[in-house]
Amino acid sequence: MMRECKTHGYFRGEICPQCGDEGKFLLSDEELERVTRIIAGCLRHFPQRYGLKLDSNGWVLVDALVDAIVKKVPRFRFLRPFHIQAIADTDDKGRYDVKDGLVRATYGHTLNVILDLPTDGIPEKLFYPVPKVKTDQTLAEGIQPVRRNKVHLSGSIEACVNAGVSIKEEIEVIEVDAEAMQKDGIKIMRAGKVVYLTDEVPASYLKRSKKGIKRMVDAAREEREKYMAQRKKFVRIENPKPQEPPPPKEAFPQSGEPVPPEDQDDEPKWDFP
Repeated sequence: MMRECKTHGYFRGEICPQCGDEGKFLLSDEELERVTRIIAGCLRHFPQRYGLKLDSNGWVLVDALVDAIVKKVPRFRFLRPFHIQAIADTDDKGRYDVKDGLVRATYGHTLNVILDLPTDGIPEKLFYPVPKVKTDQTLAEGIQPVRRNKVHLSGSIEACVNAGVSIKEEIEVIEVDAEAMQKDGIKIMRAGKVVYLTDEVPASYLKRSKKGIKRMVDAAREEREKYMAQRKKFVRIENPKPQEPPPPKEAFPQSGEPVPPEDQDDEPKWDFP
């Protein structure tokens, strides 16, 4: 749930974590979940589905984003720019930037955008999760972007495990010598609060992490299962309707890709926190 405290600003939950005030209601859990997924899709993957165009650095007007969501999903006609600000301000991983009436995602893009993010304050060591069966291959070949336009690294083993629990197989953590990469002129950027981006990581900067992660993985998977169970509550169960014949082919876009129903207009089902 999203609320606003008059003294301490936006927060998620029932009461302000700083003063215990109930605050002003902004979004229910279901609304927050759904709107956040739409925002992620618009800013990371498919702005064109909502009639949006990002600039070269991934920015779009907050007003334009709100108008696009309201037009595409009328049940969110109450949405206002301050809802976007609240979502960005309370996101625990810093997924979004809001500045001068503009908003962008800080990481997770499949779109080809140029992210001008900070390059200072990079930890000496970063971490990357891989399926255990691919650990040796990764150590030998290096890390290339997978489904994203940048390699996403974590600042701690714990954050790395949390990022990797969507991998179904047993995972291992690879340690990245970020200090050596930067000394050698390889750019690493800070994105949000827990993610670091780079174009690729050559094998010479990698080694297998020696720290045991089984307990961390088990705890992270348990938390993920709880989160996924909570998300299922937001899926609308509609009464079955009589089947109708499929629309003619010319009803679909020239690309041949069917127009997705509303509940598919969100981030792809593969995840990165």
